[in-house]
Amino acid sequence: YIGSVQPSLTFMMIMLPMAGMLLPILILLFTFSTERSRRHPVFVLNVLTILLGLTSAATNSYLTYMCIVFPSYHIPASTKLVNATILMLAPLFTDSVLLLRVVAFYPRASTPFYVYAAVLSLPLVLKAGRLVAIIGFLISLHANRDGSMNIIFSLHWPRNPWLMGEWSLQVADNVYCTAFFLGKLYCFYQRDGAQFLVRNATLLSRVRAMFVIALSNFVFPLFFSVAQITLTATQRFYEHGVQVMIANMYANILGVLFATVLASGRAWGRHE
Repeated sequence: YIGSVQPSLTFMMIMLPMAGMLLPILILLFTFSTERSRRHPVFVLNVLTILLGLTSAATNSYLTYMCIVFPSYHIPASTKLVNATILMLAPLFTDSVLLLRVVAFYPRASTPFYVYAAVLSLPLVLKAGRLVAIIGFLISLHANRDGSMNIIFSLHWPRNPWLMGEWSLQVADNVYCTAFFLGKLYCFYQRDGAQFLVRNATLLSRVRAMFVIALSNFVFPLFFSVAQITLTATQRFYEHGVQVMIANMYANILGVLFATVLASGRAWGRHE
């Protein structure tokens, strides 16, 4: 019994501290926002991201509690599917929110359509491929919905083509966005010059903020995706891989929210 409980407790120890950070960030998000910014799509999507993370924490906590306290309890198939759907779709949703930050480099009023198409075509194709892979995995998961959670994940974890395909596309997606952000930063540095940036404290702080955004939003999820591919390709048991999946999901969510709070805090400071 103790051996079966240990993985569930590990899931809780990884998930609950990260989920607990969402409520303070939600408060900061509303504190640093204005009525105008709250009507912006990015703000609405960030609130939905927080609700997605809290919902995932609630469903995972329920499943973990039932597995620990009532090992013989049969969890409804719909609850299993909802939990897996949130776990798989959350990184895709947060990456889609980040796509709006890429678009922010190109104001619609002054950007030709072909430039928009060139910039957005690859990430949109990658996200569409990720969605297809997620749907394929959920369909295969639904086919074995009547088994226990351990049996279901044990059957679908080792070298699963849908999982490896989705995470490989996520790696490509994060590499593109990271290269885009750092490339724009390099062009900005080359155009304005290092000495000018050092003399101008505002521009220098913005450059540092862009580094932080690129690091938290793209680089960390990239490492998690590589770890997920490695685990599903080399390990037969799913425990470590699911732990990395949960950490990856909340790293994506917290990265998006951190970038938004950072930008909102700077705007609030200039307003004050």
